[in-house]
Amino acid sequence: MSSTVSGHATINAFRMMERLGVEPGGGVMPALGLRYATMLRRCAACAATQVCGEWLARPALSDLPPRFCPCSDLLFELQFDQPGYGHHDCDHAGEAMRGH
Repeated sequence: MSSTVSGHATINAFRMMERLGVEPGGGVMPALGLRYATMLRRCAACAATQVCGEWLARPALSDLPPRFCPCSDLLFELQFDQPGYGHHDCDHAGEAMRGH
């Protein structure tokens, strides 16, 4: 695999994370680091770079990762396991209930 193809795949990985609301910096967290590394490695080896680029160029129709993506399972997990997911709203709801 050429470094150009690998480079495009890596760029697509970060574009995909952005599209799906996954925090790219979350990979520094020990609990998530292996998933991020695995995702980037899968993406670098992916043969669907052109299809991925075309998918990313279209307007988003869903918050779910595309089925053709070999990282779709990891992206789905990272959407919900990333730092702060859902906790921020819960904290404010708790404050409202306590009258703060």
